Amino acid sequence: MSEKEMITIFNSEYELIGTASREEAHKKGLWHETFHCWMYDINDDEVFLYFQQRSAKKKDFPNQLDITAAGHLLAGETVFDGFREVTEELGLEISPNSADCLGVFPVQIHLEDFYDNEFTNVFIVKKKLELGTFVLQEEEVSAVYAIPLKKLKELFSDTRKELAI
Repeated sequence: MSEKEMITIFNSEYELIGTASREEAHKKGLWHETFHCWMYDINDDEVFLYFQQRSAKKKDFPNQLDITAAGHLLAGETVFDGFREVTEELGLEISPNSADCLGVFPVQIHLEDFYDNEFTNVFIVKKKLELGTFVLQEEEVSAVYAIPLKKLKELFSDTRKELAI
């Protein structure tokens, strides 16, 4: 997404107040909407959560692990329009009807000159991602990894210090 594209701006109570460029929103810390779609699969009674590795070319957080598919909602888009991110990043057509909505979560990330205040619309979809069933948008995503939920829980509870993927 271009820093010049327009996104809808809200106040901290999630009330619509106008539009601004993505660049301006992150410079001033304006509240805006994002879309997150987590995908998972169950294999031999083990839950696997899919993560994307962001492209090295990304301006923000290059090479880092991220949500399976995610992005900013543009001005005028509905929450369900966010499913375009799955198509753009992974080449998959996912119907909103096949997803469970987990809710809207306020998220704040404040770094040196980057202020990200967003209302994150989170969805989850059961979908097996096998090689050849998806196509990565190379400027956005460099890889997709299936990580066992059990190992993630160990990592987050400090019983595991690292996770090789």
